[in-house]
Amino acid sequence: MHEFLAPYAEPMRVQMVEGEVVVLGPDGVAVSLTPEAAEESARRLIDAAREARACPASTAQPAQLDPAAPASPATARDSGRMEPKVGNSTQKKGVG
Repeated sequence: MHEFLAPYAEPMRVQMVEGEVVVLGPDGVAVSLTPEAAEESARRLIDAAREARACPASTAQPAQLDPAAPASPATARDSGRMEPKVGNSTQKKGVG
């Protein structure tokens, strides 16, 4: 186990909205990614899932992640929180 919340068994919902990939998850998780960032994130998720399956939870090392830090400053689109664009709305909330 790690310092964050217990893992969720429910998969995230993913859809394309206006050329972006929108990911909606449990506990209000919402992120909008460029197609390139979505593809790289998918690769990273698959790699981490394979590692997690191969490593029993009792022997897993604690995560040393900073949830506030972007994965890569060069690819971070927005350092603020925002809600995904849904339907015809293009207004972003919570930025700035």
